Amino acid sequence: MRTRVKTRRLPKFEPGMTYISLPAQTAQWCQLLAEYGHKVLIFTQCESNAMLVQRWWSVDKVAHLPIWLDDTPNITLGYIKTQIHAHLPVSLVVIHGWELLLFADGSLPRRSDPGLLRALDGIARSLQVSLVVHSVIPNGKERLK
Repeated sequence: MRTRVKTRRLPKFEPGMTYISLPAQTAQWCQLLAEYGHKVLIFTQCESNAMLVQRWWSVDKVAHLPIWLDDTPNITLGYIKTQIHAHLPVSLVVIHGWELLLFADGSLPRRSDPGLLRALDGIARSLQVSLVVHSVIPNGKERLK
C-alpha cells in the first residue's frame, strides 16, 4: 500500500496585487515563503519587531529566515516604496497596521478613505510585488492618537 506524503503548498500571489488578510494567516504565509528562500518584508505600525515575532512565531523558527522587519514609527507611503525598492527582489510585503500609515504629506487618512488602499495598490503594481495588508484597529473604533 502506498503512503501519501503530504507536501506544503506555497501560497500563490500575483505580483502587483494587494491582498487583505488576517494576521494569523499572514504569519503562516510569511514563514512558509521564507522557508523556501523567498524574501519577505514586514512593516509594523503598532508593535515592535520583538513583540511581532513573539506573537506570530517563536524566534528559533524564524531567526535564520529571510524575513525583514521594520517597526519604524510614523512611516509614509513613500518610505515603504523606498524600502521595498531597496530590498528587491521581494516575494511578499506585509503591512501590519496599514490604517496607521501616513500619506506623503504626513496627514493621517480616515479609516474609510479608499485613497490609502489605492495608493498601496499603486506601489504594488509599480514595483511588481505582492502586498498583504491587515488592520489592527477593529471596525467601528477610532484611530489611536
